[in-house]
This record gives sequence, C-alpha cells and structure tokens, in this order.
Amino acid sequence: MKKINILCVVAAMIVGVAVIFPGCTSDSNPDSIEIDGATYVNGFYNDLYFSGFAYREYDTASFETDNHYWWKVEETPFEMYCAQHKEKSWWNPVAYCKENELDAVTAYYADTANYDYYIGIYADDTAQILLDSGVNTALLESAISKNIELDNATGVGGIFDPYKDIKITISYGDRADIQPVLYRVSKDGLFTTVQSEWIIYDNSFYIFGVYDGSSDTYSAYKIDEEASEYIIGLFSIYGLYKQS
Repeated sequence: MKKINILCVVAAMIVGVAVIFPGCTSDSNPDSIEIDGATYVNGFYNDLYFSGFAYREYDTASFETDNHYWWKVEETPFEMYCAQHKEKSWWNPVAYCKENELDAVTAYYADTANYDYYIGIYADDTAQILLDSGVNTALLESAISKNIELDNATGVGGIFDPYKDIKITISYGDRADIQPVLYRVSKDGLFTTVQSEWIIYDNSFYIFGVYDGSSDTYSAYKIDEEASEYIIGLFSIYGLYKQS
C-alpha cells in the first residue's frame, strides 16, 4: 500500500477541510491529502487515463489548496477526488481514493470485467461503437494489453528495439485511410485505456509506432493474428472499414 511521504508531512498546509501533504516542490502533485479526517492517496491507475475530456474540467471546484483545485468524483463505486494543478497549461487531473480502500480500488480498475469495450474512428464521436456483451473480450484485451506493454517498455522504436521481431515498416500511402481506435472504459465512466495508437494495413490491425517524415513511412507492431482478424472483422461488421 502506498505510504504518505513522511519527509513532506512537516510541510502540511491546513486549508478548510483538507490537510495536504505535497511533494517537496510546488509544481508537483501531492502523494496524499487528508479530507474530513480521511487520508486520500493516488497511484492506483498507472496505465489508464481520464475518459474523454477530463473529468469535471468546467465544474466549480469543491475546494482548493495553494497549488490545486479539487473536485469530488461522483458516480463511482468508491469515494474519490481529483485534483488539477493551478499552474498547468493543460487539463491533466490526478485521481485520489481513500487510503484504506486503496487495495480494493486498485483491484477494481485492474479487473477488465469492470470495463466496456469500444471500437471507432479517432476524433469522430458519431463513430464510437460500444461493443455488446457477446464480444470476445479476451482477443480485444490481448491487443490492448500489448499496446500498454509497448507504451511501458524502454527502447521501443530505437536501434535496439526489444520488439523488433514484431515490427514492420508501412509506406504512408499503403495504410488504410482511417485512424481506428480500440479501447475500454471503466463502467463508472471515469477511466479509459489509450485509444488512438492503432493502424490498419493490408486488412490487419497493428499498434502504431512512429512516422518517419524523411521516408514517408510508419513503423507498426504486430498483434496476435487471431486478435487482428477478429478486430478487423468487427470494424467491417459495423461499417467502419471495408476489407479489400
């Protein structure tokens, strides 16, 4: 279980109902905060992002501290808050749960049964398809988990790329003319996996690597062949992609 940064406790600032235990610099997010006598901590959703436009961006904050605005998170199975640093030029909130519920919260958001799966077209809200309960989530998850694995790995795309055995190079003009998305969203609507790092080429589904402007090519990474065929089939069934 994540512990309070003891070195910074001496810098605690009492603000209304909250006692905040920040990191040791004013431009960082606190490890924990005490609200109405309960300690809230972060660090339970490392591979997830706030779903869609970030949570409650335009709502009035529940309270504020010297460096952050704080919002009570509604409609989740747990009591949570999110915080936005006042000096950040982009919306990048951090979620906090009760310290005594950290294990349960971590387990909840790590369990893929607590998510809905989607396919669609990037930046097109009318082309986001919620997949029904009969979908093969194991195949979808094999692709999503591989994407997360590559995101967390070091050296991907470099000279000593540890995934070079599944890496291919695609000419810009040979890729499909859509930017597909595949992702899952927690059933409380709070968190999502990465959505847009995918590419379709030669009727197969790949994880997007990088674009090389000097050669006008993309690098891409193969996923499980059965998963690729299944996902391409879903895009075809829902009219998002026509196989050639």
